Amino acid sequence: MMDKTLTENLIQLLQSTDEKSVAVGLEIHKNAPQPNVVKHLKGCEVLYQIIFDEPTSDSTEVERLVRLNEITALDLSYKMLDSLPPEIGLLLHLQSLNLRGNRLEHLPAEIGNLSALQSLHLEENQLKSLPPEIGCLNVLNKLDLSYNNLVEIPPTIFQLSSLQTLILRGNDLINLPPAVSQLTALKKLNVQYNRLTDLPPDIMQLSNLKNLNLRGNYLKTFPPQIAQLTTLKILDLRDNQLNDLSSEIGQLTKLKFLYVARNHIPKRKRGKIIAWLRNTKCKIQWKH
Repeated sequence: MMDKTLTENLIQLLQSTDEKSVAVGLEIHKNAPQPNVVKHLKGCEVLYQIIFDEPTSDSTEVERLVRLNEITALDLSYKMLDSLPPEIGLLLHLQSLNLRGNRLEHLPAEIGNLSALQSLHLEENQLKSLPPEIGCLNVLNKLDLSYNNLVEIPPTIFQLSSLQTLILRGNDLINLPPAVSQLTALKKLNVQYNRLTDLPPDIMQLSNLKNLNLRGNYLKTFPPQIAQLTTLKILDLRDNQLNDLSSEIGQLTKLKFLYVARNHIPKRKRGKIIAWLRNTKCKIQWKH
């Protein structure tokens, strides 16, 4: 138990942004090496090389550790990465991580250790699923999974109680599961260019939703349950197969923009839709 406590305390010192604390931790480790601390330091060296791509001889070990520990934003976009090293989980102060435009098919479980992470960009990869540990990112408020290979929303996403923006554009989703209602903090949901044919009634429980993008799907009927999203300001229904809307849309009193271009709504029905929205300040875009 003593060794475990010593190891935890040492690693805590080594994860500090204070040079003196890191130096003390390294000195203690030098005098009483611990296997898990050795593993931690090796992981830091691997991560340092990936992020900074410079010889470790250019700096001291203390300087390298502090430099890693100070990272709050990391951009690894378009680096042609086939995998993300598990050492990524060492960046405990990381708030923003951009992995856009790589070749990732999987993410390491250690990504769940990034307890300070608020923004995660994973668009333009080859992901088919996410590790369950993603659900541990309790302060994550933005997740972008555009243009991956998802055929369903990874269930772990529904554990993200702080999530405000979820972007799933350009995947192969055929439905939104009822569990989407668990994302009660959600303000923006973008599922454009998928294969949705309908929406679950549970979507009406997203009481904070302001922006809903359903463009480029296969919706044939207007889902009346959307009318219960009373905070909605932007509704994008372009490029679907709608031949009409329904009077419930008039209940969206805060709606500012309604996009319905390239559906099958005949011109003779436009006056009726305009009348339903007469008590709002909504601008309707019929074209483009």
